[in-house]
Amino acid sequence: MSDNYDYSKDNLVLDDGDDSDVEISTRADFDEVKKPATGGDGDGELKMDNLFSTAETEMGAQFMAVKPWKGAIVAPTNAPKNIPSEPSAELDLKWAFGYKAYEARSNVFYNGDGHIVYPVAGLVVVYDSKQHKQSLFHGMNDDVTCLAQSPVKANLFAAGQVATVVNGRSQQPHICVFDSTNFEACWTIKNASQRAVRTLSFSADGSLLAAVGDDDNQTVHVYDWKNGRLLASAKGDTNKITHIAWNPKTPSEFVTAGVKHIYMWTYQAGTLKKTKAKLEGKYPWQNFYSITFSEKGYPCVGAFDGSVYVFVAGAVKKVVQAHKTKTMSVATYPGGIVTGGADKKVVILDASLNVVRTLLLPSKVISVHMKDRALLIGTADAEIYEVEDYTTAPEDVATLMPVVRGHFEGELWAVAPMPDGKSFITAGEDNRIFFFDIGTRRILREGIINDVAGPKLKIQKASTMSRYPPNQMARAIAISPDGKEFVIGTNAGEVSVYSVESLDKLFMHDLNNYGKRKVIDQKENWIQTIAYSPDGKFVAVGTHGSVIVLLDRTKGYKAVGTLTAHNSFLTHIDWSEDGEFLQTNCGAYELLFHSVNRNTPSASSQHKSASALKDVKWATQTCTFGWPVQGVFEPSQDGTDVNSVDASPSRELLVSGDDYGAVNLYRYPVAAEGNKKKTYMSGHSSHVMTVKFTADEKWVISTGGNDKSVMLWRVKK
Repeated sequence: MSDNYDYSKDNLVLDDGDDSDVEISTRADFDEVKKPATGGDGDGELKMDNLFSTAETEMGAQFMAVKPWKGAIVAPTNAPKNIPSEPSAELDLKWAFGYKAYEARSNVFYNGDGHIVYPVAGLVVVYDSKQHKQSLFHGMNDDVTCLAQSPVKANLFAAGQVATVVNGRSQQPHICVFDSTNFEACWTIKNASQRAVRTLSFSADGSLLAAVGDDDNQTVHVYDWKNGRLLASAKGDTNKITHIAWNPKTPSEFVTAGVKHIYMWTYQAGTLKKTKAKLEGKYPWQNFYSITFSEKGYPCVGAFDGSVYVFVAGAVKKVVQAHKTKTMSVATYPGGIVTGGADKKVVILDASLNVVRTLLLPSKVISVHMKDRALLIGTADAEIYEVEDYTTAPEDVATLMPVVRGHFEGELWAVAPMPDGKSFITAGEDNRIFFFDIGTRRILREGIINDVAGPKLKIQKASTMSRYPPNQMARAIAISPDGKEFVIGTNAGEVSVYSVESLDKLFMHDLNNYGKRKVIDQKENWIQTIAYSPDGKFVAVGTHGSVIVLLDRTKGYKAVGTLTAHNSFLTHIDWSEDGEFLQTNCGAYELLFHSVNRNTPSASSQHKSASALKDVKWATQTCTFGWPVQGVFEPSQDGTDVNSVDASPSRELLVSGDDYGAVNLYRYPVAAEGNKKKTYMSGHSSHVMTVKFTADEKWVISTGGNDKSVMLWRVKK
């Protein structure tokens, strides 16, 4: 492939080294590496929690040989019948909360009907903001990495994804081209890359589709998408390509841009040729993020330093300083271009690239799209704003309510339904608390975990990719039985109590000193599980200090007792209906029982006779090890493959969330291996960390660890 540019001219380089906004996680070698269950980035890179003993990191290998919880399983006297057939009930995904704002840009569009199209986890959402209705495209089976819109049919979109695992085998990513009005028309291009499809673009007449694969050569492909035929392929660059865009005025030309490079491409008669863009020795090579074309067909490319490079005949002819830093997204509208920057601004430029308007946003702008005067803005904080007329919009767009909101940093584990079954609360590793209403599918209230940032970790010790300090990250939540208060456990080892009505913080206690770890000045014994007693008097908190701390709600949630029998970090806790016993799991795969002395909680202790407690009625069943859930693990799975279970209040059904992005529905109990289940893979694109039934059993709520989404499933009996 010819590349006729004189590289000796490239003596100016800006932003040497990788940039966080173009770092791309990949899933490689899926036969050996699975999606992590208790940490990691959800993209195949396992990051062990080095706060704890080596026993914690070695348990996966030991599980296949030893299952310590088996010895604690005793069937009840009048055990409910195990029915191995799959349940007659079904789950129907009704709503996806969130927006894929991480490792993404230029991924929010209006379709031809004026509906908003954007990705969430493994879905593409078509959202009617006027009617507040979602339609969900299920053609993808893992993280949706990119979207492109046809220039001739505004309802036609292409979506690309990452590689995935299907039935235990790695599967290369595919591309779907679909009609966003009803999804009835859909074309699939299989095996589109090795690891991921990173960016897509339709040709000017809409007949061809260009795609960039996340392989070592960032290979560029051109497809006849209707017939599923690959027409041409060529090496793109050894550095990452972040965007590709086809020239709407010249059907044979498109442009790619990325880390310190821009290429002009021509496609004719099955042949691809590229030429490196000419900077004429005047402007630096730097990271480039997004491409659009002027009305005359001139490429306009957003750059690291906040500028926009404009090319004519492959050479820079003009550079406009649109932002103070990183022009993340650029798009064309009738009369000019619009840009979004990491400086939290949207800049609207006219045809001469003079500034017409500047709009302010609360966070980095990663996506801009214009239809007539209507403007869509996607931010790095997983918010989408809709500006109906950019000429009359307030300068501070944050005064408008975003039409889409979600969690955006780290992982999302913590979710708890309200006792009335009508709403639920989430807390994430982004210092955010959301109160969701199920009936309206809206976020009614938003709060923060901690308004004072603590010290940031030098090492990612809770296996998180969040940039927030541990005291502003949470993975555990529980709501009081009366629905008035809720408790959040942070990655700093603290518990904070909040008012449900206001989301204001009422109490905060540091539980690190109760840990068992033999180190001085224990810190970050992060909290993974919390449960209120059925009467609401006590709260049991399981920490990564391998202890259960009992809090007394009537005494301002002060610690009144500890249980220290476990040999690893606590993962799940259930109370008995009478509040006198606990059953608990830990990272050492133990199932232990405990007696709670309600008069003298400090005298509470481990109950070592599982047989004596075999007929205890448990208020909940969230422990993944136990008699009624022993069949949720397949023979090939280890103790971390199933992250969460929840029995329906009627004990008719059980739902689980696993490492493979699946939500599974069983009959209850699941008391034997081989019980049939209904598996729902379309939705989450990451390990499903928590699943919960609502009190009325009408809904299941699930959270995706690294995809940061919340899925709302209707239970159809």
